[in-house]
Amino acid sequence: MKTLITILVAVLACGTGSVVAETWMNLDYPGSSHSQPNGISDKNIVGYADGIGYIYNGTTWTDFNPPNSGGIASSGLGIDGNKIVGSYYGDDSKWHCFLYDGVRWNVFDNVPGAIYMELYDVSGTSIVGNYYSSATRNNHGLLFNGTTWATMDYPGATSTYLRSIDGNKVVGFQEGAPNGDGSFLYDGTIWVDLNMPGATSTYISGIDGDHMVGWYNHDGLMSGFLYDGTTWATIEPQGAKWSHAYGISGDTIVGRYGDGNWQNDHGFIYTIPEPSTIILLFSGLSALLLRRKK
Repeated sequence: MKTLITILVAVLACGTGSVVAETWMNLDYPGSSHSQPNGISDKNIVGYADGIGYIYNGTTWTDFNPPNSGGIASSGLGIDGNKIVGSYYGDDSKWHCFLYDGVRWNVFDNVPGAIYMELYDVSGTSIVGNYYSSATRNNHGLLFNGTTWATMDYPGATSTYLRSIDGNKVVGFQEGAPNGDGSFLYDGTIWVDLNMPGATSTYISGIDGDHMVGWYNHDGLMSGFLYDGTTWATIEPQGAKWSHAYGISGDTIVGRYGDGNWQNDHGFIYTIPEPSTIILLFSGLSALLLRRKK
């Protein structure tokens, strides 16, 4: 009886922001000491490891480097279906951005007035990132609608960084706004500040529906988080000294963590349980307790 009550308490705690039946798996590129999964779409994951871009489909690792890339891909990679965006260091000793649809490579150089640009995520025909302006000497949010590039800045901020997009929802973070630095959600009309309570700083890096992931600073440490629009929950592998969550697709989150050895860090896949699973578990345990009382 005591064991069952303990389990029920753990399940009930899930409703307050805790997570049960969670699963963690290391995702380390073979032979690499630094693995960073950045984006996920369904079961396909993109990232980089020791300067090598990759795609991982749950079984197979495939090196991912654009033609004439010099063998170096950046950490800014996003994926939606068969579309992948990111940046690479070319044979011309310059950084370039790209969109790859599985067949064609579209290379994007700087937008007018930019010293450099970065692309971080894609959703349908839309791409988000940021560029550094030669005129303002600050970073500005960048949105591509499939035809036109447009600047998209948080109101009053000196620098804006767009990190992820899902439909018409964009998330990122800003610096220099009158209300202080912080993260945000923009739905095409309204800017909403999103900062984890008690954190000294919050960085949102991925969105899928109402769920957002990223990392926050607290007490001199960095920890990954999951935010569902109501509840903030820390997500961090056991034994991690720090963690970052980068991308989310459905109930699966990818990111990176450090184990205390500065020469190594690890990629991870984190899977959270479906709400229906929790409800069924709670219902079954409740019924068992009632039968025992009779």
